[in-house]
Amino acid sequence: MSTILELDSICKSFVQASSLAHLKYLVFGNKKKLTYKSALKNISFSMKKGEVLGIIGHNGSGKSTLLKVIANLLQNDSGTISRPHSCNAIIELGLGFDSELSGYDNIKLTAGFYSVDHKHLSDCIAYVESFSELDKATLNEPIKTYSSGMLAKLSFSIATYATTDLLIVDEVLSVGDIYFQQKSFNKIKEIINQGTSVLFVSHDLGAVSQICSRVIVLNNGEMVISGEPDDAISAYQSIHYARLRNSNKEKEKEKEKEKEKEGCNMDLHEAEDNCFPFNLTSYSCINLNRVNCYSFFVVRDVCEISLNLKAIRRLSDPHIGIVIKNRMGEHVYETNTYCQGVMIGPCEPDNAVEVKITFPVLLQQGEYTISIGAANDGFNKEQFKEYFGLKTNIDTITVSKKVDSKLSGGLVDLQPEFVVGR
Repeated sequence: MSTILELDSICKSFVQASSLAHLKYLVFGNKKKLTYKSALKNISFSMKKGEVLGIIGHNGSGKSTLLKVIANLLQNDSGTISRPHSCNAIIELGLGFDSELSGYDNIKLTAGFYSVDHKHLSDCIAYVESFSELDKATLNEPIKTYSSGMLAKLSFSIATYATTDLLIVDEVLSVGDIYFQQKSFNKIKEIINQGTSVLFVSHDLGAVSQICSRVIVLNNGEMVISGEPDDAISAYQSIHYARLRNSNKEKEKEKEKEKEKEGCNMDLHEAEDNCFPFNLTSYSCINLNRVNCYSFFVVRDVCEISLNLKAIRRLSDPHIGIVIKNRMGEHVYETNTYCQGVMIGPCEPDNAVEVKITFPVLLQQGEYTISIGAANDGFNKEQFKEYFGLKTNIDTITVSKKVDSKLSGGLVDLQPEFVVGR
């Protein structure tokens, strides 16, 4: 199979200086040395015709810069690129659009950029009207009145009209309603089946694992791995896990400093890490359905959270709880050992306790935070004599759906089965 895209030792840096300082440098020379941030460091890979290549990484890892270099929207500092004859890129909302012009005028304006020649322009407009689901009245309005979802629909529709050698799709598909997202993924699968190569960037790891034949992981501008989707996602999660641990260590240090200054108030239930009576010595969140997969789940996968704790003080009847919140801060689920009828037993200082929490992931697609809580001396069904607050946001888990999943709403995905009788 022929190579359609090849990058060799691509590097790209950006000036870290004010616009005025940069202008002085360009006009007067290096009177004041400028500092540079390296966005891409010796990136090399090739892509075969018909291949679906995913690129994943944390925000700031270099994904968007790499795509812009490949699409010839940014000039690389060094290295060489062999590009295909035709390439459509959906990288930024409204890229190439004029906000003062109507939707129809922007179709005409950007058609050439998206590989549409003049003789096919009327067919392209008809396709955009149909696929984007934007009515004629809306398409006659200036796009400055459009929402981000409407811009995504317009951009995606124009970019997918013409058949090209390579289609580049960035995180733009995360914008807009779920119905259009599903329609767009189906269109991408149709394009893939037609033999078009696709470069796909997304934080939706479920979509990446479903449609990509190979995945590249970027971290701080460097290519960490290029391999099978499951292997790449595991590497990405390991990086995520290490970053999270480092972040939590910094937070712990700051909290310790605050405690030394302000002392400890034992009355707050939801106080963040308020005199927490255990040290969290180790933590893991494992997907039991996938090998070496951490903090990433597809609906119905089984999650196992392991907590290794060491008591700081004497506790007569300690209990550990878990709180799961969505990105809006809503409590999606919470429970604890006492409510589940599980006893830990009395603890003395330095006693070790291991708690494992296993559950099927029946959450809607999205990101969720994990927090743990502690309390002492339970009574009645759900009350405690002492509350010690929460260790908040010790982890973030990502829940995804299969690309062809059925639609549902709400906070959870119960995966129902409908049976109809007549």
